[in-house]
Amino acid sequence: AHMPIGTIGMWAMEQACRQLAAWHAQYPEMDDITIAVNVSMRQLLQTSFFTQVRDILESTGVVPNMLELELTETSAMANPLQTMENLSMLKKLGLRLALDDFGTGYSSLAYLQKLPIDILKIDKAFVRGLGMNQSDMEIIRLMMALAQTLNLQTTAEGIETFEQLHELKKMGCNLGQGFLFSTCLLYTSPS
Repeated sequence: AHMPIGTIGMWAMEQACRQLAAWHAQYPEMDDITIAVNVSMRQLLQTSFFTQVRDILESTGVVPNMLELELTETSAMANPLQTMENLSMLKKLGLRLALDDFGTGYSSLAYLQKLPIDILKIDKAFVRGLGMNQSDMEIIRLMMALAQTLNLQTTAEGIETFEQLHELKKMGCNLGQGFLFSTCLLYTSPS
């Protein structure tokens, strides 16, 4: 059976919100846990997307700022005016918005400045070279400075080693994700 990507995407978002609501109910002391869901270009450009997201939040009881929607640079650039309009509506609803794979797409700084996003996700292509490739480190420093100027959080993707984690923390990166975190749930940096 074939199912439209938009339908699968909304089903995945609803399941994620249901799971988040269950975690919040089961572990009240962890009520600051958020969940991130990838959004496709096709979903973002649907006129019904905003209403569907709002309905999912209402039916699951998830507080909007506990849900983070992630879109890639390429998706954001597909139809800039429509993207900005839809993201502005979602932002007013209270959701957190992240620009994924940052540094690999074609967005201009002028456009980036207008997007109502909260988080820049630094692509793993740059993280991979940390500690070995000086140019990757400099590019990440520039991204961090840009994020700071625009008052955005940063998430580094594809962290696989403690060396990468240490370098990113030194540069002031807020959040990270990657294989390293699947091998240890908690890491306390050495003093």
